[in-house]
Parts: sequence; structure tokens; C-alpha cells
Amino acid sequence: MAGNIRQKLKDYMVPVSVVCAMIAITALITAVSQFSDDVETVDPGRVVYAWFFDLGDRKLFKANSRLVPPIEAPSGGTAVSAVVFGCGGCNDESKWRVAYIEKYTAEGKAGLERHHHALAGSPNDDDLHKQTMSIRQHGLLRSDPDQIDWQPASSAKGMALIRAAPCHDGAPARRCQAGIP
Repeated sequence: MAGNIRQKLKDYMVPVSVVCAMIAITALITAVSQFSDDVETVDPGRVVYAWFFDLGDRKLFKANSRLVPPIEAPSGGTAVSAVVFGCGGCNDESKWRVAYIEKYTAEGKAGLERHHHALAGSPNDDDLHKQTMSIRQHGLLRSDPDQIDWQPASSAKGMALIRAAPCHDGAPARRCQAGIP
């Protein structure tokens, strides 16, 4: 009798472990596909666009992601980069929200542009990549688009803008990329 129960348990446990493994693999594939939707990989020759926010007319527009803000807006005014979320998804523009905006100090912008130029000639130079990250960390400013108050991105106020809930109605937020043309 005990042997019969053991055999039934063994017969039952094999399919259960297979189902658990399949569920884990499916969850992993789903997580990877969600992440890959937010990170676009393209060859170096293609232009990838980013969102920019015109500070004068308060409108979003797409521009080359390699531009270092602030830049000149199509209106002739000043534009900064924008982080855009879709409340409930990115398909409905009416539900987009500019969560925060970013620009560099004059020194940070000049340094980053120099490093972008140097990296174009030496894309695998680890020291240049480290210097670029240092410039981004120390020269980046962040603000709420509704109340312009530029703060160092690495400060408590700058970090709080990232953690703020982008969707006031509690809808799930998804970062909306400007993309590739």
C-alpha cells in the first residue's frame, strides 16, 4: 500500500514540476520582452529619437537622441529632454504625461558634447564612458514640467521626481519612447 502511494506521488510530482518550470520560463520571457520594449537597440548609423519639451509653448516633439539639452526648439525657443509616460499604455496620446524634464548645466553640456565626439572615434574606450557617466551624474538637472525649478538630478529633490507616480489616477504607467523613424 505504501509503495503504491509513493508511486502515485512520484507520478504526480513530475508533471507539477514541469508545469512550474514552464510558468517560470513564461514569466521570464514576459519580463524580458517588457524590458526590451523600453530599450531600443539599433545599429550606430541609425537615428534614434527622444522626446523633447519646448519650454515656451509646452509641446512635445521628437529630435535626435544624441542632442544634448538644452537645444533650440522648432518654435525658436528652448527645449529640454522629456520623460513621457502613458497612463494605461502609450497608444492614446491623450493619456500621455510628461513626468519630468532634464537639461545639462552649460559645463555639463559642453563636456558631454566633447565626450560624444571623442566616443564616436573610440566607441570602446572605457575611460571615456566613465567620464561621460560622471558628467551626466554631476551636470544633469531635473525639474517638474509644471513648476520649473531645476535641481541637480542626483539631489534628493531630483531623485524624488523619478519616484513620483506619473499617473495621478492610479492607472499603470508605461514609459513611452519616441523611437526610430
